[in-house]
Amino acid sequence: MDIFSFVVLENTLEELATRQMPPEGNSRLDECITVIRACMQLIATSPTNGEYTRKIQQALTELSKIARQNGEFIIAARLKTIAYHLDPAGPSQPEIVRTARISL
Repeated sequence: MDIFSFVVLENTLEELATRQMPPEGNSRLDECITVIRACMQLIATSPTNGEYTRKIQQALTELSKIARQNGEFIIAARLKTIAYHLDPAGPSQPEIVRTARISL
């Protein structure tokens, strides 16, 4: 994850955390934000560990669902975009590798 993605992610998390959400969504939202921030710190110390990236992707997907359910469509789209960029078969790999992974 590059520094720009970290900055956008942190900004988005802060924006999402300050929004007024229904109480039933807040505990899960807080858990996901905590997991993402912890994994971001762990990635800074061990950037090659794919497990941290996978956990961030799962939490981003969950946060995106919560945001979408609460009408925060722009935030949901940002979170999905960041999760997509974290995917090992995402935009950083050549098209032929992505095609091969999809067809398997």
